Amino acid sequence: MERTTNSLSIICKHKYLKFIGLFLFALNFSVKDLVANPIVSNYDYKLYQSYISGDMVSWAKIIDELNCYHEKNPSNEILFSIVQAQYGYIGYLIGAGQNRLAREYLKVAEENVDKLLQNQPQNADALAIKASLIAYNVALSPYKAPILGPRSVSLINEAYRLKNSSIQALIEKGNSLHYAPKFFGGDPEEAVSYYIKAIIAFENQNNGVGLQSWLYLNTLAQLALAYEKSKQPQRALKTYREILTIEPDFKWVKDDLYPQLLKINKKATNIK
Repeated sequence: MERTTNSLSIICKHKYLKFIGLFLFALNFSVKDLVANPIVSNYDYKLYQSYISGDMVSWAKIIDELNCYHEKNPSNEILFSIVQAQYGYIGYLIGAGQNRLAREYLKVAEENVDKLLQNQPQNADALAIKASLIAYNVALSPYKAPILGPRSVSLINEAYRLKNSSIQALIEKGNSLHYAPKFFGGDPEEAVSYYIKAIIAFENQNNGVGLQSWLYLNTLAQLALAYEKSKQPQRALKTYREILTIEPDFKWVKDDLYPQLLKINKKATNIK
């Protein structure tokens, strides 16, 4: 995407002095790094606020900020943070039907994750994200599913074998089971078990430090959706309530997912 190559240099020249005075940070789920690196924890908070409010315009600006910071201070840690932020944004774009822009971000994200894996070939989190980017290609071009689908699943399994405690690998195992068609191995009930493992891994990190993360909330939401899909509405409702206890201002759950399921469940109960 041109915006993150030639145009990025222009953005950075105008904005870098402003950004350098801030605690710039990015997504990274090693708690030791979160505590030790205010750059990481500060951007994580900004992305979290963008996520719970549904403000994806700000999310795109944060990706620009991360790119600017990385241009001046290149590191594998920041590059991973960029990839993770792009991963989240591409998922939103596809869900919103903005396929052209999704393809632009996807191209750059794939280049970034390949660069990261060249530097760190055993990085299970990066490998899991690479698998998810391949799955995004399938979502954008379903005719590629017979070739790219198995490749994505294979990379997810490889990431899980490398590090079965990898939160990203656990999430992608869950996502692949949740969203794949049944004839491609989809099983939302089995997806539940991987989402739960990912959530426990989040919560075990340094007694809960770092839980104010968009990916943690999203994993809880995916767990609830997987409960819905596997016909366990009461567990889904309980999970939505837990999410709103953690973050009462989470717009997607508060205004959409939870009331919608309440309404459906009430109708089903009345029918009975």
